[in-house]
Parts: sequence; structure tokens; C-alpha cells
Amino acid sequence: MSITRDAFVAEVTDPSSSVWVVVFLFRPNCPECETLGKALEELARKHPFAKFVKILGGECIPGYPDRNM
Repeated sequence: MSITRDAFVAEVTDPSSSVWVVVFLFRPNCPECETLGKALEELARKHPFAKFVKILGGECIPGYPDRNM
């Protein structure tokens, strides 16, 4: 599930008291991000009681360097 910065609190912070939340910071056109994204999609199918979300790294954390994703 893709989220925006505005939805972060509602989708990540609030539910984290009752369910595990995995947040995937990514950037477009990044081969490593695509590989990790596919692995996380598979994990999400295997773990339906956890919540998996993804968000652009620079949108989630302004100024977050692309090299860290």
C-alpha cells in the first residue's frame, strides 16, 4: 500500500499500537528498491496480520538522501 506524508500518522503511527507496521522507503527507478519491494510484497502476503506500506523516501523524510534507499 502506497501512502503519502499526510497519511503517515493515520496509516503508520496510530495503528502501530495494535499491529506491526513495516514502512518501506523507496525511490523510483531504483533497481535495489524494486527488488526489495517485490520481497516485501511476498512477505505481506505471508503475514496478513502485519501492515506493509511504502512511501517515497524524500516525501517521508524531507532531504533524505537517495543513496540511503
